[in-house]
Amino acid sequence: MPYEGAVTIAILSLGPADLPAIRDAMIEVYREAFAQPPYRRGDEDARELAESLPRHATFAGFQAVVARSGSAGGVAGFAYGYTLAPGQW
Repeated sequence: MPYEGAVTIAILSLGPADLPAIRDAMIEVYREAFAQPPYRRGDEDARELAESLPRHATFAGFQAVVARSGSAGGVAGFAYGYTLAPGQW
């Protein structure tokens, strides 16, 4: 039984075609998560992520997940990754 005030979280897998519709919400989550110390990421960092995400989605092995919360389904978090080639960071 959930406790009073509990929020339901749904984890959804995304493909590259899903990203344009949700990218802005993902960037807002990034802004909130990394604005405070020790990260202190700002608007430039958020812009870089917004620009690189569509490119990353074309890389081999790309996978993304989004956590949606509550009845409105707002984005609460996300993660993504892809397969790196030898010698890449």
